[in-house]
Amino acid sequence: NTKEGDVMSKCFCGRDTGADWKYSRNKFHTNVCSRYCQITADKNLAFKSQRTFPVECYACDNTFPLKSQYNHANQRFCSGECSRSVMKVKNGRKHYCILTAFYESRTGLTAEDIFEFSQRNTFNIKGPRGAASAIRKWVIRGVLKPQEVGKGMAKSYVWNSDLKPGEVILRYGK
Repeated sequence: NTKEGDVMSKCFCGRDTGADWKYSRNKFHTNVCSRYCQITADKNLAFKSQRTFPVECYACDNTFPLKSQYNHANQRFCSGECSRSVMKVKNGRKHYCILTAFYESRTGLTAEDIFEFSQRNTFNIKGPRGAASAIRKWVIRGVLKPQEVGKGMAKSYVWNSDLKPGEVILRYGK
């Protein structure tokens, strides 16, 4: 199901990407269908459904195997308990999504990028100014830092913490 104007593309594993975000489990990467495929592409490997990648939980120090199966390919927590502990913090889902976008970004993101990202997620931000307000909270805490950009360009931010997104939310959440 695609709306007129949406572009349906295929990930190198064969799954559809980027057409209808509200039904997609992958809300972070636009060129691949999942975190699993992003790691596979980053390592310049061919897709193999039996392969697993050891990854760290975003909320604790546990390592777990990231699998290619559709219901596991975007996993960022080792357990439901870790996921729930982050999501139950006030605005936990919203800030987890924003922080994960920065954590997994390689080039930095602007407030406009975060606003567009919020439109394909389960939370609402009221325009780029609302995104800038959400970002400012994490800049003040030292989790994000502004990047130097040219004059007249939108300010870009990059990840600036040794902590992972879930750990940040658990540390600063109320």
